[in-house]
Amino acid sequence: MYKVGQKVRVRKDLDIYRRDGEPIYVFDMERMRGKEMTIRRIHGNSYLVNESPWWFTDEMLEPIYSIGDRVTHAQYGEGTVIRVVNDTGCIPYLCKFGDWSIWCMPDQITPIKEEPMYASQLMELARANPKEYEGKKYKVVSGSAMFTYNGQEFRECVVKSGMLLIPNSPHYGALIYSDTQLELIPVSVPAMDAVEAYSKGKTVQCKIGNYLDTTYSGGASLSDFRGTNGSYLTAKELTEGVWYILD
Repeated sequence: MYKVGQKVRVRKDLDIYRRDGEPIYVFDMERMRGKEMTIRRIHGNSYLVNESPWWFTDEMLEPIYSIGDRVTHAQYGEGTVIRVVNDTGCIPYLCKFGDWSIWCMPDQITPIKEEPMYASQLMELARANPKEYEGKKYKVVSGSAMFTYNGQEFRECVVKSGMLLIPNSPHYGALIYSDTQLELIPVSVPAMDAVEAYSKGKTVQCKIGNYLDTTYSGGASLSDFRGTNGSYLTAKELTEGVWYILD
């Protein structure tokens, strides 16, 4: 459910020694109750975090959402987090569902999961479309990737000549298991390149200062250039925004 680097919180309603899968929530984990942590490693349904030596399961954790995260609500459907309140006495997340903006508790929304890109799938795509994938960088979000000569793990790789290599180390082979999950590291493009990609059905994103990132799913006409949060393309985004092509 979670990815390496993702922020999570240990649920406050856990009972000591209750078995929520493996491992068991034990007394020494109590000091982490309600604390924010960062996922460091993943093994099956268990997560190792930066802030604790203990492994936690999906059931022990709840996601911490950020502005721009896509979520789903049982009543309102899919939406986007547009405001986060860190005061523990407040309802933390304002989400936009179509024309409605609704304040939500963490247990009222769930993250929209993206289908993982496995290393084996990426290699098949890179061989079939070498020009499209050449030079693209990916980060490792789950599984193993390491140098072949010393077994040291690494977190990024790049597609070169139909192979997955280690950035800045082209002379060393990379051992990447087929079920290792990867995520594209986007590279910024000129605004008009993003507009052209959108017109061809691709998903693009605009980042502008500390404002909410806006994601546009392609396929619609340019006259209806509307983000997934319902907002229309603005002149400020075209002139000042940093654009990415996400697929």
